[in-house]
Amino acid sequence: MWRTELLRRRAAAKSAFAQHAIDSWSKRENVPFWQIHATNLVAARPPATLPAGMTVNFEPIASVDGQGFFLEDMYLITQDGAELLTPGVSYTAEQIETAMR
Repeated sequence: MWRTELLRRRAAAKSAFAQHAIDSWSKRENVPFWQIHATNLVAARPPATLPAGMTVNFEPIASVDGQGFFLEDMYLITQDGAELLTPGVSYTAEQIETAMR
């Protein structure tokens, strides 16, 4: 999902650095650090089989030219799969600035 979102927004990137970052991160091998961690009372890695009712966070961690970037989405594990609990979270600089006002 995160790679698809990056590529979808590439044309709207306003700087060469942003386009360079998107090009780099769209290749999985260039995002070596990512984690899935629990958000319930378990403050560690989730179990191998995720039980319905558990929440987990997916957090790709990337850097480009020495700058680090983090994005985290939270999911509720359901009987039929997973439900994204953080839809509409601000991802762009403009969205984040608007949310902070």
